[in-house]
Amino acid sequence: ALFELKLRFPKAVRLNRGNHEAVKLNLLYGFAQELYNRYGPEGERLFNAFSEAFRWLPLAHVVNSEVFVVHGGLPGPDPRLAFIDAGGGGTGYDAVKQVDETGRSGGRKGGGQHLSLLGYNPDNVSLPPRNTELTLEQIAALPRYLEPAGDFGALERLPFEEAEVQRLVVDLLWADPRGKTGYGPSYRVQNGCYIFGPDVTDAFLRRNGLRLVVRSHEVKVNGYEWTHPSLISVFSAANYLGHARNKGAILKLERSHVSGHLEPSFITYEASERTTYGST
Repeated sequence: ALFELKLRFPKAVRLNRGNHEAVKLNLLYGFAQELYNRYGPEGERLFNAFSEAFRWLPLAHVVNSEVFVVHGGLPGPDPRLAFIDAGGGGTGYDAVKQVDETGRSGGRKGGGQHLSLLGYNPDNVSLPPRNTELTLEQIAALPRYLEPAGDFGALERLPFEEAEVQRLVVDLLWADPRGKTGYGPSYRVQNGCYIFGPDVTDAFLRRNGLRLVVRSHEVKVNGYEWTHPSLISVFSAANYLGHARNKGAILKLERSHVSGHLEPSFITYEASERTTYGST
């Protein structure tokens, strides 16, 4: 449906690549199987066509020179320091569900209690922001036509320049904002990415003359969240996977007659009886 809208309204519809617009994840999480179930052997041809289209999707957009829109997060620290998983069940993260008084789940949070960073307790570690923030021009210059590296080990095996490109792409597709300043260990450690604090968001916005970051990537109880003062997380899939009981949300940006800037507002909604997950 989104591709149809893009064809019908090419100047009005903008599509970003997300972390699931990748061959490995679409094989693992059911998209390939759904195409086969619906179209039989022709499903493979469709899967390859979708994969080709996904590789050409932009990694981010800028709206009216004010708002940076990305699926995951912002570029990681420079220099980068390696994480060592010290027994967190393959994640380096103690997953704790966010649940409100109605039982809605907003995904996972936690301090990464099992993850060690160069031998330190990650609860007491915060890597500083980058010495120099990436510019929009540098992000625009990143190559689109690639498959993101699937784990931190894969990044380590690549040539240096290729690995650096992959790390930035992984940051944009996978990283998550958190309240702590600087950078910290991510429960998505197998993908070689980081969590980042509000100071990182503010530094990126200042460097590029922007006002707001809008991203998705995480289930939110009410469908959206002001994760940082200048960063909004928006998640549109209500009752994610059929059991999260979260609301879905759509973000609207409209120019204020008072400030002259784009200001956000939200439309939230519940899952309906027709909302289903899984292959059909």
